[in-house]
Amino acid sequence: MAIAAKAYDTIYERAELRYRLALADGVSAAIAPFRCSGFVTANEPGLVATRIQFFLRYRSDSQRLLDLGCGTGVLGAAVARRLGVRFAGVDFSPAAIRLARMYTPDGGFAVATFDSLPFRDRSIAAVMSHDALYLGVSDSALSEIARVTSGGAPIAFSTYVSSLVPTWSVCTWREKLLEHGLRVRSVIDDTRRWRRVMQRRHRTRWQQRDRLLATLGVDIEPELVVSARMIGADGSSPFIASTSRFYIVATRS
Repeated sequence: MAIAAKAYDTIYERAELRYRLALADGVSAAIAPFRCSGFVTANEPGLVATRIQFFLRYRSDSQRLLDLGCGTGVLGAAVARRLGVRFAGVDFSPAAIRLARMYTPDGGFAVATFDSLPFRDRSIAAVMSHDALYLGVSDSALSEIARVTSGGAPIAFSTYVSSLVPTWSVCTWREKLLEHGLRVRSVIDDTRRWRRVMQRRHRTRWQQRDRLLATLGVDIEPELVVSARMIGADGSSPFIASTSRFYIVATRS
């Protein structure tokens, strides 16, 4: 986990550069303020909030939304505002939590792994995880989610199924969640939307790589490597075409 945290520290230490790239590439300006390393669109806070509030029994400013793998915290904070609840976030990257505390000073943030959450039993009214839970999922992590959530609490998260990397299938998610008292209520196939947005974003960046390098410098080369991998411009199997995205909402028994 320490190795993974260090890798994600590097990602979040590049948050400002990623922000400038999103402004410069001609297709991502609307999502630049989220400073998010995962998939995000301008209407993402509304989509996530809608998926959560449908299963949230009641809402008050005394309740907390927990964002697992919160990153910079900007997206989760926007969802919490829409729901009218307080916001807490955990991430195993210290660099991410430093940024989260800077961007969202009224949130409650902690460096923590998913299998050791620093919250009391049944103290969380809802959980979200945007492009993060699937990276650190385990039986102990699901047990911790069940421990900290109150009865009926919705748990909304995105996940990926890919032929290129080992991931849980939707059926496996159903079985594993149920083992820990978390019942799947909704599965949304988000693949078409994800592929459409990501193809456009990464093709544009790759096509404009010379201009972007001239504008932003060689520091953006790792981002261009990602774009090449996503669309197969490096000669490998395109990650986007080989991957499906799902959004799952479960509730705690």
